[in-house]
Amino acid sequence: MFRRRLFGGFLAILLLFMASLVFVLYKRQAVSRRRQLTVYYQEREHNDIYEELTTLAKSQIWPWKHAKFNKSYVRDFFDRTPHLYVVEIRNSSIQIPSYVDQHHTYKGNIKQFLYTLETLLKEHNDIQDTILFLNLLDEPRLPDCDHCSSSGVFKEIESFHGLPLSNLDCLKESVIFPILSTAKISPCFRDILFPFNELLDQNLLDSLAHVRQNVCQWEPQSRLKTALFRGSLTGHSVAENRNHRLKVARICDSNESRILREYLKEGNFSNLYAKFQDGPLCDAAFNEAFEWLPYVKDLTSPKFSIPMERWDEISYLVLDMDGSSYSRRLATLCFLDMNIIRVGMFDDVLLQLLRHGRDYYHVAPDLSDLFSSIEILRNNWNLSQQMCLNKFERCRRILTFEAMKYYTKVLLTLYSKYVQFV
Repeated sequence: MFRRRLFGGFLAILLLFMASLVFVLYKRQAVSRRRQLTVYYQEREHNDIYEELTTLAKSQIWPWKHAKFNKSYVRDFFDRTPHLYVVEIRNSSIQIPSYVDQHHTYKGNIKQFLYTLETLLKEHNDIQDTILFLNLLDEPRLPDCDHCSSSGVFKEIESFHGLPLSNLDCLKESVIFPILSTAKISPCFRDILFPFNELLDQNLLDSLAHVRQNVCQWEPQSRLKTALFRGSLTGHSVAENRNHRLKVARICDSNESRILREYLKEGNFSNLYAKFQDGPLCDAAFNEAFEWLPYVKDLTSPKFSIPMERWDEISYLVLDMDGSSYSRRLATLCFLDMNIIRVGMFDDVLLQLLRHGRDYYHVAPDLSDLFSSIEILRNNWNLSQQMCLNKFERCRRILTFEAMKYYTKVLLTLYSKYVQFV
């Protein structure tokens, strides 16, 4: 009897051990499968991004595909096109023609691009000998007058930015060369987009990527739902009807926004919801004083300045507006715990990789849907949180130095292959 019980106990322990062993082996296999799937999806995600970057680069070069230019006209084009920087690539090295001012005031605008180009040429690459025309200005340089002047788009741009496009020489009877610029309005300019400085600054991109945890997990009553803007009165005109930032500040100005503005300038961001509830729809102010502009004086003050990295302590929504052309702050805003409401007409490499309605919200240049767009994000909490999360996940993949360097490499490889100088 005792032996039977002993045998039965031993058998039970053996069965329990075997069951535990099977469970452990199964779990290991499951973890291994999950790891394989994770690696697979990460690789697929990585490949998808690089396919998009390749497609974007092709879209910039294709309008110039198989174009042939006479080298003897390069100097003439340079002389009649101010704020241009000419770079010759010969035998995988950079050559700057003697007639180019290497200490140009605006050369800093292409500093990171030149550094990236030099890095690429030192590595194994397919960039052939060629000539690059780099735009030192923020504004694009090659207007498609036939396409956009007759349709009234140029007048719309002039009204929005104060940029006098109607005065541009359309160069219809002159030889023109492809110009690489950091921004353009895609249907109306033939410039080739290259990444602006911030997109090629590895230290900056690495620092932006180190964001706080638990982003886009919002508590409805911890912050305002006010679309916030602080910045300068950037633009080509400070006339009241020809500056896009001033128009937004005016349309957002209200008694409620003025009270909030005065409260925020004290730097106290605690208990905002208790004091203001959701807050006004928007609050836009300038962080410098314009005493000589009486019609903006009530919207301007250095005391209104709020460090950008603290904006997401105040609200869930932020207004991103064009500067002289593209928005230099967009890369930083992508990693703030806020939804971006975009007011602007210009494209850049980053905007080409983001999508309206998925990663951010874009409003019309005439601001006709500004308030309704803000209301959509205020009243649809799940949509708003998901869009913020989409933005984070998207920018985490595309806003890396390796991604921007890859785009630059593909762009210049295609350029050197299809744009011929004879």
